[in-house]
Amino acid sequence: MSQKQSKIFGILNITPDSFSDGGKYFDESNAMSQAKWMIDSGVDVIDIGAESTRPGADYIGTEEEISRLKILPNIKKLADEAGVKISLDSKNARTIEKYIDYIDIINDVDSLRDESIQELAITHNKKVVLMHSLSVPVKKGEYVQCKDFVQYLKGWLESRLNVLYSKGFKKDQIIFDPGIGFGNSSSQAIEILKGIEILQNIGVEVLVGYARKSFLAQFGEEDASKRDPETHALTFYLAKRKVSYIRIHNVSASKRIIKMAREFS
Repeated sequence: MSQKQSKIFGILNITPDSFSDGGKYFDESNAMSQAKWMIDSGVDVIDIGAESTRPGADYIGTEEEISRLKILPNIKKLADEAGVKISLDSKNARTIEKYIDYIDIINDVDSLRDESIQELAITHNKKVVLMHSLSVPVKKGEYVQCKDFVQYLKGWLESRLNVLYSKGFKKDQIIFDPGIGFGNSSSQAIEILKGIEILQNIGVEVLVGYARKSFLAQFGEEDASKRDPETHALTFYLAKRKVSYIRIHNVSASKRIIKMAREFS
């Protein structure tokens, strides 16, 4: 499934412990400033998360997650004025229900296993991100064992789509995220990226989250905060293939890269 150019999911982690920017936007004023910068830089969707999913992350509890997200109505107001969408990165039905009127997309890293989240999406006509994952938070060293990971993902997605369609979901309501780093090895992450067009041809929009992730360390940088060159290279690669959405931190640079990729497509 293609479009004229990739859209940007800008990452806003309202957490003290996310893997590459934990603590930077935990303060409300910093989070608001970052949201405004994203909007001014041309973001299409702001993806807000209040609970880290990195390996070893602590479960914070729903009340704490809800409390951290109290800034969401203010961000939604800013976003609406600019025509920007809001995505909530959460796997907790109570949190999603609390803020359902302030979001456009439910980004569930737990593969929409919770039927109450499915019901919320259908009842309120929200888009959903269906992400492949084995465990949340990520368990280090836990991978799917298979010879062809892209074909495995294709079969998994087709099976999940059949279930969701039977529940009343529409095709244009679902965005698929192959879940780089969630139950796949570094070599499998590369497989996903090389085979992205196979996943695009299944018929739903595709979102890829790859920014600063650990599989990029093989190209020379252990420090996650210093992996932007590798991230930008993949932004160009994916934008040339017109992937529906890219999920990144640096909106301004990515906007310029997407513009360039369009020129060279």
